[in-house]
Amino acid sequence: MFSAPLAYRKGRALARQLEPLASQNVAPMQTMASSPSVVYRKPAPTITASAPSPGVASVKIIRTWYPHWGNHSGINQYIKYLDPQRFHVCEQLVSENDDDFPICNRIVQDWLRHRVQRHGMTWYNLSDFNAELRTVGDRLRPSSAALLHYLDGEHSAQFLPRRRIGSRPAQIVTYHQPADVLARVVRIDVAHCFDEQEEFFRAHVGTTPVRVILHGIDTDYYRPAQRTRSSATVTCITVGHNYRDYRAVRQVAERLRSVTQLAFHVVSPRPTGVEDLPNVTCHRGLSDDELLRLYQSADILFLPLTKATANNSLLEGMACGLPVVSTSLASIHAYTSEGTAILVGNGNSDQYIDALMGLVENESMRRVMAARARHRAEELDWRNIAPQFAIRAPLIRAGAPYDANRSASLAPRSPFARRYKARVIPARRSLR
Repeated sequence: MFSAPLAYRKGRALARQLEPLASQNVAPMQTMASSPSVVYRKPAPTITASAPSPGVASVKIIRTWYPHWGNHSGINQYIKYLDPQRFHVCEQLVSENDDDFPICNRIVQDWLRHRVQRHGMTWYNLSDFNAELRTVGDRLRPSSAALLHYLDGEHSAQFLPRRRIGSRPAQIVTYHQPADVLARVVRIDVAHCFDEQEEFFRAHVGTTPVRVILHGIDTDYYRPAQRTRSSATVTCITVGHNYRDYRAVRQVAERLRSVTQLAFHVVSPRPTGVEDLPNVTCHRGLSDDELLRLYQSADILFLPLTKATANNSLLEGMACGLPVVSTSLASIHAYTSEGTAILVGNGNSDQYIDALMGLVENESMRRVMAARARHRAEELDWRNIAPQFAIRAPLIRAGAPYDANRSASLAPRSPFARRYKARVIPARRSLR
């Protein structure tokens, strides 16, 4: 049976053994020969600025590096808008796979992976476990960061004790997945949640206030282009893969093959099942600028979904002035506003077709919806969203003094937290 406290102690020992490696400037994928059977890798790099000035709060952000995210997308964009006079930010990047786990031996990896992927959490990688080990020092040293922010809660903060001890750093975990995923992973001090997650969190925190923060968008980069129509073809663009309903996309595209003035473009890092359709053009591996030009040359954002919380593609398309045809989900309603989108029942291809054809045949409606979509995106600009991220004491959030009454504290939800709470916390205190 897997003993979490024992694994934690062994993890601390492993972290001490790997500390010399962490201090070397070796590329993430570069290997160092140790023995014929065990090879060590340098963990993912830490991105940091110079040492913090006196009186400036130090924040360490641990986040997953997603290859499909561009330089202007993702929740990490809020970091750019923190006041550098008040916050000193250090980022620790974690790969989405096991590439930066320091031990390459396959047998060791398989053994450990089986024990850390609790409750069917197949997305929790050895790289995530390694990232938790690397924060052990931060949690034990009073002089380390005042706050640890795990930006991808589904990929982190699974094993470390949740309680703050003395002057050790506070922890914040931000979650991004729908409630059916969250039920298996929530273990946090303070919750930042998004739209459709609100009901789930309210059921777990009782009367404690829950802060709902919408995702933001860089409207300086994602913006409409000045263009004149050179053809009568109306272009629909679908971007992304996670929770996208490509079954509905295929049904719609197949039934509209005879509509010559309508073309579909799909951008996804994975196969979608629509590659063989003659009226669909598929794209993969686009640069930021190439994706931006594709948005700017499109006429409609066609985004069927199976479920959602925040959605980068939705905000990027709206910021580029695209009317939206998507699925009627609570989170999509939260991000769109009146006159920006046509939202239909989940998987209803008939309604999708009616919505698309209505826009194809009515250019003036497209123009009105495009202007309203851009206006809504400007309301969700990161300049407006970033100050809403409450940062727990002793820090203060950007733009306003810290208010302890607005923090949402959650009781531990996992079997690990319930079973080992009494055993882990005293063990930690004895290390002070």
